[in-house]
Amino acid sequence: MFMHQHPELFDPEYWLELQQAIIDGRVIDVYPYRNKQRFAGSIGQLVY
Repeated sequence: MFMHQHPELFDPEYWLELQQAIIDGRVIDVYPYRNKQRFAGSIGQLVY
């Protein structure tokens, strides 16, 4: 499942582009959960 959802992680070009973005000073946001699974609303309330 992981490899199906994130095939770019096995592509050297992806990593080269990511390295260049870092060298260029770009900030890349990475979110561990999809929008619908993040905290929202009341304190400690997960949105599914």
